[in-house]
Amino acid sequence: MKEEKEDRAARAKEVLFADQPGASSAPKTEADRAEETARAKEVLFADQTGASSAPKTDADRAEETARAKEVLYGKPSPAEGGAEAGEAREGEAKADEATAAEVKAAAAQTPENKAAENKGAETEAGEGEAPPAADKAPLPAAKPPRTGRKRSRAAQKEPSAAREKRGGARAVYKVLWAVAAVLLAAAVFAAGYYTYYFTLDSGLRSLLWFKEVVDGEYYEDISDEDFWNAAIQGVEDGLLDRYSEYYSPAELEETMTSQQGIGTGVGLSFFTGTNKVYSVAIGSPAFFAGVQAGMYVTGVAVGGGDMEDTFLSNGYGGYTYTASSRLSGFDEGTQVQLRLSAASPVDTGAETAQTVELTVRTYNESYVLYAAEGRAWAALYHEDTREYVWTDVSEYVPVDEQVQGAAYLQLRRFYGAAAGEFGLALEQFKEDGATTLILDLRNDGGGSLAVMQDIAAYLRRDAQASREVVLRAEYGSGRVENYYAEEDLFDEYLASASIKVMANGNTASASEALIGAMISYGTIGYDDVYITDTVGSGSAATYGKGIMQTTFVNRITGEAVKLTTARIYWPNGVCIHGTGITTATGANPSPAASYGEYGDPELTALLASLAAES
Repeated sequence: MKEEKEDRAARAKEVLFADQPGASSAPKTEADRAEETARAKEVLFADQTGASSAPKTDADRAEETARAKEVLYGKPSPAEGGAEAGEAREGEAKADEATAAEVKAAAAQTPENKAAENKGAETEAGEGEAPPAADKAPLPAAKPPRTGRKRSRAAQKEPSAAREKRGGARAVYKVLWAVAAVLLAAAVFAAGYYTYYFTLDSGLRSLLWFKEVVDGEYYEDISDEDFWNAAIQGVEDGLLDRYSEYYSPAELEETMTSQQGIGTGVGLSFFTGTNKVYSVAIGSPAFFAGVQAGMYVTGVAVGGGDMEDTFLSNGYGGYTYTASSRLSGFDEGTQVQLRLSAASPVDTGAETAQTVELTVRTYNESYVLYAAEGRAWAALYHEDTREYVWTDVSEYVPVDEQVQGAAYLQLRRFYGAAAGEFGLALEQFKEDGATTLILDLRNDGGGSLAVMQDIAAYLRRDAQASREVVLRAEYGSGRVENYYAEEDLFDEYLASASIKVMANGNTASASEALIGAMISYGTIGYDDVYITDTVGSGSAATYGKGIMQTTFVNRITGEAVKLTTARIYWPNGVCIHGTGITTATGANPSPAASYGEYGDPELTALLASLAAES
């Protein structure tokens, strides 16, 4: 019996494989294996003489399939090797159900099994179980069971409806997670906002509440910008001192540009509420047109149009003056005609008034005017070289004709290149060989502390070292800071000079600090200071600003706030805040009709007095 089975197996292999010339050595596919199994089964079982014609049971079919597989592929019998081999085979059978199903499906395609398949049997009992050990021939050792997570073909052929259902469920889960994430973020934001809100002081919370009510209930729309500007304006005007102020980004840029000496327009400023010229910017169109401080601008015409008066009757016997507003806001290149009078703010006479024409443009202002020996000088900015050039400006100003027997130096503001211009003026003073210098600080409202420090380097007679204090600041926090002049240049330019200082009620801040440094270092005494007296009482004083401002810039928004931060003291410890430099301390009153008369009769009187003393 055993020999017959072995003989049939040999014949099956010979029929199936041995006599196939040119058989391919390529790896066999599942279809190849199924075909080989069917052919092997036919050879093994179909030609058995006397084989029973009884219907085959599931166990018979399983045994035939297993024996065919053993012949073809060398699969071991569970009985081979005794109990140990049987246990190994049992484990392999359970792990390899998918492979057994494929082999059995192929075997079912033989003529003997088609009838059973056509009866619709979907699952065969005993699939994957080991056949009886007594019916098995010795086989090679079993291979280890496969443990990979390979999906079965049944799983791979999962109905599309099921896949779509599972995909839809996953999409719903993703949406729910996204919604949950958004709600969580909103909750975190709300928690952070309300935590921040309740950390604010009560005043700010009230302001925010007030704005919310206005936004929601007020009968007209109030923009956020207008609301906050009004709030800032209220603090600025109602709470802070007159020197502290808020700057919008545009205002800050305009202020910084102006402090650098860059302006656009005609170059005129006016006494408040009048059409009387307060100052003419050196280097501006008005300067080169010959306009002088103290003149009245009684009419303005634009682009060849009609001349319009700059004074309007207010119905009460007085006038409203519009010169300043009429000359603001012109585009660069605009042609402007000015009607000027030296006698009256309402003068329109052809014989008494004169007309000048000029062009609006951007210019660089100079802050020092020097006159001596019949000439006047200023450092004018040249666009082509971008440098200040010491220039004879006698044709544009009358001061050169006034100044006799002394040198005159007018310092307008502590801005821009004023310190360098001051040095050029002293170079000219040294060259002229003059012995008396009149330093005019009238209407100089101050400016940069750094510029004051640089100018003070020329004006300290008794300085013991190059670097000495010219100002001390005491801040609200209690901090004290000293400001120094980094050089001592007095002996180089003014060693044998007599210095006189002119001041008035508009002389303030850095101007007063410079006078204080000169007094502290013995350059001048109080009796060398001449202060404008407009009432003839013999009593006069400078402005009296002995505090300092610091500008704080918001680097993110570009806005800024200038705040009063410190009280300032001269090197000798004097603070003139609220009092100024006065005639009561020994300064001289200087009679004048106002702080800016045309032709400057006050300067003429001082020059005459100095000439008489000599």
